[in-house]
Amino acid sequence: MSIYYNAGMLYANGLNEEATLAIYDLAGKLVKVATEAPVNVSDLANGCYIVKVKMNNAEKVVKFIKR
Repeated sequence: MSIYYNAGMLYANGLNEEATLAIYDLAGKLVKVATEAPVNVSDLANGCYIVKVKMNNAEKVVKFIKR
């Protein structure tokens, strides 16, 4: 599974139908939840965010910077 940000969109490759993407700000506040990618994040303020992807019994956490 790979996750990357480009031009206002958050892309995730290798997800299945049961996957959930949760985006948090650095204060830990949930700001967006999605069940399919790509996710439009252009409405989020510029800054650092944490993305948690839950799929099957696995969880992946990555940080991305929105500019």
